[in-house]
Amino acid sequence: MLRNVAEANPEIDGERIKRGSSGQYKLAFAQNNRRQERFVDPATGMFLPERKEPAIYAFMRDLHRSFTLGENGRILSAIGALAMTFLTITGFALFLRRMGGLRQMLTPIQGRGADALHSICGRVLFVPLLITAVTALWLSAVTFDIVPAGSGRAPAYPESIEELDAVAPWDLHGLQSLALADVDEVVFPIPDDWFDVWAVKTDTAYIFVDQFAGDELSRDPLPVSGLIMGYITLLHTAEGIWPWAIVLFISSLGVPFFAVTGIMVWWRNRSQGRGRIQNNASIGAAKVVILVGSEGNATWGFGKALHAAFHAHGWPVRLGAMNELRRELPTAEYLLILASTYGDGDVPKSASRFLNALARFRSNGAAHATLAFGDKAFPDFCGYAHRADAALTAKLGNPFMPVFDIDKQSAQSFRDWCGKLSDEVGVQLDVHYDPKRSKTQTLHLVRREIFGASVGATTAVLRFKAKKLPAHRPGDLVEIYPPNSTVPRLYSLGSSSHADGFLEIVVRRIEGGECSGWLCDLENGDEIEVSITRNERFQLPRRRPVVLIGAGTGIAPFTGMIRHNEPRRSVDLYWGGDTRKRTRFMQLTLMIGCRPDASKPLVRRGRAAIKVLTFKTSFAATAPVLSIVCNQAQRSWFAGAQQWPPQSATKSTFWPLKLGFRSLN
Repeated sequence: MLRNVAEANPEIDGERIKRGSSGQYKLAFAQNNRRQERFVDPATGMFLPERKEPAIYAFMRDLHRSFTLGENGRILSAIGALAMTFLTITGFALFLRRMGGLRQMLTPIQGRGADALHSICGRVLFVPLLITAVTALWLSAVTFDIVPAGSGRAPAYPESIEELDAVAPWDLHGLQSLALADVDEVVFPIPDDWFDVWAVKTDTAYIFVDQFAGDELSRDPLPVSGLIMGYITLLHTAEGIWPWAIVLFISSLGVPFFAVTGIMVWWRNRSQGRGRIQNNASIGAAKVVILVGSEGNATWGFGKALHAAFHAHGWPVRLGAMNELRRELPTAEYLLILASTYGDGDVPKSASRFLNALARFRSNGAAHATLAFGDKAFPDFCGYAHRADAALTAKLGNPFMPVFDIDKQSAQSFRDWCGKLSDEVGVQLDVHYDPKRSKTQTLHLVRREIFGASVGATTAVLRFKAKKLPAHRPGDLVEIYPPNSTVPRLYSLGSSSHADGFLEIVVRRIEGGECSGWLCDLENGDEIEVSITRNERFQLPRRRPVVLIGAGTGIAPFTGMIRHNEPRRSVDLYWGGDTRKRTRFMQLTLMIGCRPDASKPLVRRGRAAIKVLTFKTSFAATAPVLSIVCNQAQRSWFAGAQQWPPQSATKSTFWPLKLGFRSLN
């Protein structure tokens, strides 16, 4: 490079060549007694065209470093770097808690929407965001002289040993041994000063070479603080390393994305009752600990009301999720569990890790009691809450109050239980809480089909529309409010708002059921009030084969999943039916699940034709695409099923699944 520069520019006197962070070399030189600086091409030695930095770049740099406030604004940048570091670390800690620990960090993230996107981006961008925040904090510390920059100590310059005939620098073996890629800066000897030497700065040291003999006179290592500063600057700016620059660019876009999705998650939790808890005592000071297990956050309102009642008496009380059970509750005298049951006996989202946490819990003698929330429409009414109470009893001994069941968020039942709790703890708890009705949309019925009425198994297929249909996917839940009720009933959805343009549910009339009877009696044009609950744990995987298992009207969400099986994953459906409901219900279920269009049912008496492409499935040549299995299939009314397709099947073929029925009349 030195030869190329000298031969291309013989009229100048070089003083210094320095490599910038962008990788370009800038030559400082004197010409006609004027000092100048120009970028040069190391391969040719020629000057590169001068490029003026756009004003927007200078503005953005000033905004980034000091908010355009000059030196006074650098303190704001330092505060921002500190805040970003804190948010990144605490956010990752919350992410690990959600995933169940460090070992579960790379497991699939359940759910969708803002909550899932927030978690996915946090997992992907945690490392670059943390590096950006920490390096910004370090650079701010350097600005305020809190840590050394590494450039304070000047290197010790030696002198040439003796004056000899001048030698071209490219002929000096001390310079020839240095690779250009390792050189950051070259300082020329002062002309006509035979004592001066060639000084070369690399990534690790200053190297001094005799300008006559070419020998290396000394090597002065860079201070550790200087090395650290170099790496910090490189990591923060990524200048000269384009792959890392792309990573930093993507992570910088993630900052406003985190802000937006974080606000969306906060607002949703707040609107559903999970917002900020006032006067929440610390774990180490709480006399009463209330833990809530909830799927859609509805149970949090009851927990907050109970929390406020204890606080009104001056008792330190802690409210949190069941997943937040600590190893010890050092000052707790009472441990109250408010557990809802998700669906038919399943664990709610905020209690998914409770039993594991309970196994590690060390009791201090706190008395425990469980309040169970559920829906009697499900056979396993309050099933999870009872299992949690049994686990608590096995771990901590008998509860001071028996488990108490609340059906459909009954405010009166909750007040009754609080009255019994008051008697046990010795203070009068003044609890007033009525569940707030969620924000709803009005839908009108456009299609109604009734099946099974003649055999005592009335089942309605109801299709609703609206000007703006609430967003939903198959497997989500719709909350339907019966007239004069603040407590919704939940039904699984088999439709997709995006693909179908309607909302469809399957309802079976239950004797004495307030909501099912009302829905089955609706006429076209009648209106209902609904809201959508995302059923994050009941969605098809993206690619993997799926086995669907349902019974009775539980097949409803599977119909939509099969209908919208866009990735063409392999699907097997297992359906269970009670023989006492006779064959009509079986035919209804097949009609709902197997028809590509409601106006063209594929079910006929004793036979259902299934088109493979309708389900958009792939299949192994020797396995059935669709398996429909009835409980107690050996009974005489089920004559037998013949599995299709055979080995010669193709995806464009219609294959009938032959079913033989025998009436029980």
